[in-house]
Amino acid sequence: MRNAFVFATLICLATLTLKAQPERQKFVVFDAPGASSAPQSSTYPLHGTMVADINARGEIVGDFNDDANTVFQTFIRYPDGRMEVSNDPSAGTAVSSWINQVGTTPYALNDAGVATGVGVNENGQTYAFVRTAKGEFTDFHGPQSLSWYAPSTRSFAINNRGQVTGDYIDYPTAYHGYIRSADGTITSFDAPDASFSGFWNGTTATSINSFGDVCGYYHDANAAIHSFLRMHDGNIIDFAVPGASTLPYAGAFATRITDQGLVTGFYYNDSFQPAGYVRYPDGQVSTITFPQIPDGQLFYITNINHGGDVLGTYYDANSAAHAFLLMRNGRLFKIDAPNAGTSANQGTLAMNLNDAGNVAGYFIDANNISHGFLWTEH
Repeated sequence: MRNAFVFATLICLATLTLKAQPERQKFVVFDAPGASSAPQSSTYPLHGTMVADINARGEIVGDFNDDANTVFQTFIRYPDGRMEVSNDPSAGTAVSSWINQVGTTPYALNDAGVATGVGVNENGQTYAFVRTAKGEFTDFHGPQSLSWYAPSTRSFAINNRGQVTGDYIDYPTAYHGYIRSADGTITSFDAPDASFSGFWNGTTATSINSFGDVCGYYHDANAAIHSFLRMHDGNIIDFAVPGASTLPYAGAFATRITDQGLVTGFYYNDSFQPAGYVRYPDGQVSTITFPQIPDGQLFYITNINHGGDVLGTYYDANSAAHAFLLMRNGRLFKIDAPNAGTSANQGTLAMNLNDAGNVAGYFIDANNISHGFLWTEH
């Protein structure tokens, strides 16, 4: 019944107007120890503290860099405010003449405190890792088709069973999706219509739920992007999003899947106007549009929790970022950090929310320095 309620709510709110922020809200701003704080002339490369995920216990994972912006390091923030820096021993600690950024970058954190992400060593090799709650790291690569080539591998999501998912590049440039079980077994897969030609190609998995169902996107022979759902039995469902473009490098990106089978993501139409969507277990798709977002500006649906609250980020006419939260009861509002900058590539970016409705993300201030935040409505 809950899925049906959420479906009816979003259908009624297919075209949405962003409201003022709620009066009862709380921002907790934090910086990782040692994070860059020196004002920068631009947001590229980004300096400071970047948040990636929050779990059900309120633990937050992210990465930061120092003023030299050469080494990325992982941090864990606990609900009591304690922060721990934890880096993969295999990651690079210094740059070389041909690789200018190394280190450890987490992307996801499960409810047991196990994290996953990407490391880059001093040779520039990219690998995926799993970090236990005790701080122990295990590194891995996708399957190798050539004995001398270790595929560049990324891990984007982890479920509460310890399964992780992401993609890897087989020689020379073919992207494949994979699932790695907690025992280290790796199963690779490709969407049936994925193409392996061109610079940006193949299959990327972005999220995995507790049953082992995965969502993601792939590129077809024309470089158009399509969303897919891979069930835990291996069946892959290619689904269409109404209004999504079939032009090269446009189309629909699936970003999250819940234990209830809700899949959310975003898409671009033929005019490259962005919108969001939610796909329901019965196959129906509801689209979410914001008419006040200018054409051509970026728009992301970053997460949906198990209750159906949808989180995302959009960019205004000045190219400044704003977070938004569409709650299961139909309420919609902006989330702007008090000290977020308002110029191009500054602003507030929402990365994830848990089932309690707590939002974690980061904002970029007027000095082009990023800071982590935890937002609650009450």
